[in-house]
Amino acid sequence: DINNLHGGKACGSVLVIDDEMFVRESTTVILKRLGCSVTCCEDGEKGYTYFLNNHPKIDLVILDLLMPNMSGNKCFHKLREVDSNIPVIVSSAFLDDKIVQKLHKYKSVYFLQKPYSIKNLSNIIDTAVREK
Repeated sequence: DINNLHGGKACGSVLVIDDEMFVRESTTVILKRLGCSVTCCEDGEKGYTYFLNNHPKIDLVILDLLMPNMSGNKCFHKLREVDSNIPVIVSSAFLDDKIVQKLHKYKSVYFLQKPYSIKNLSNIIDTAVREK
């Protein structure tokens, strides 16, 4: 049961930045069932702009690495310039080892390989929210 996967705890406000509509829509459905409020942006530029204007209300970011207009890697660094403590779940079908290695140096960065299951997403959110 999806409602029991997350331990019944709300995960706050999540910003999903991903260029794939299917990923944004399916992740939104899952996150809402887990008790999160969700905002989606379809690329790094829009995600960064939204975060810049709303970051005090955002608890967690789920960020795709490979996107048009602004890469996930660049977006990550710009998000961290605004809020150095925001937990970020980096999600991609192709996790570039060099980028992953560089991002591992930062606090509150988690990695989620696509396609991911509801259980994997729930577990990583639990970890990110607990460590915040």
